[in-house]
Amino acid sequence: PDLPGVIFWLLTLILLIKGINSKGQQNSRRRLYFLLSGVMMASAILSTQKALFAAMGFSLALLWMLFDNRIGISFKERASSLLWVGLGILIPAGVTCLYFLPHRALDDFIYRNFIMNLRWRRKFLPYGYIQQAFRQNPFFSVLGLMGLVIATLRLRKREEAAKGSFAPALST
Repeated sequence: PDLPGVIFWLLTLILLIKGINSKGQQNSRRRLYFLLSGVMMASAILSTQKALFAAMGFSLALLWMLFDNRIGISFKERASSLLWVGLGILIPAGVTCLYFLPHRALDDFIYRNFIMNLRWRRKFLPYGYIQQAFRQNPFFSVLGLMGLVIATLRLRKREEAAKGSFAPALST
């Protein structure tokens, strides 16, 4: 279902930004935000495989967070945050595996949800869908493109990086 996947993905970004912005708060609260961000990302992927595309942008945002010194968090804290996100991703994945394992259906689940899609003869290329979106809704497509360009240009500013503005920009 796409709706839960979108909700989980948006919660992923919200919690990631809250984790980045919780600099002055307790470490346990920051860890919780990053852990829940990972849980939401894995939940989005388990809800709809389309979230794997968003996961690529999310991974890029996590790498940006790790290597951008303008965020205002030490490298050690940023690396620790990535580990908490990773642990959060493992929780729903682990629960799902534990559900299918006793039913002897784990390999079927993995095959039918991930491996089978990789074996499709027809590869997915987004260009046709992007052209279709511009033909059907040129106004919203142009507004979306302008918003993406503006958000990307703002990434150069220190205060935007410190607020975590890179997460939604890189995830789209």
